[in-house]
Amino acid sequence: MEIAKDIILIIALLSLIIVCGYLIQFLQEAKRSLSTLVQIAHKVENTTKPAIDQLQTTLVDTSQTLQSVQKQLSTIDDTLNQFKEIAQRVNELEAKLQQKIEKPIMQAAGIFAGVASAIDTFASEFKKK
Repeated sequence: MEIAKDIILIIALLSLIIVCGYLIQFLQEAKRSLSTLVQIAHKVENTTKPAIDQLQTTLVDTSQTLQSVQKQLSTIDDTLNQFKEIAQRVNELEAKLQQKIEKPIMQAAGIFAGVASAIDTFASEFKKK
């Protein structure tokens, strides 16, 4: 019985040694895979970092451009509002002038038409004689 226990113990130790060998081989393969993965990660970082930096610069430039456009649009809006106010004042002035000048001009036109009619009548009577 003692020998059977020793044989089982030896088989168990040999099995443990074999499992340890496979574990060491697996860990070495995992180390190589992780090393390759780290290299790929470094390549990706080195490749994408300039692109990300360029993208950040582009975004900053775009933001500044949009702010400039917004300021210019605000200036244009203010200018258009000033032109609108000027146009309103011109229209109001035109209406006031029309109210003040139209009546005297119409009266003068009426007087002129009456004088022209009188002269025409006088000339026709004069021609008859």
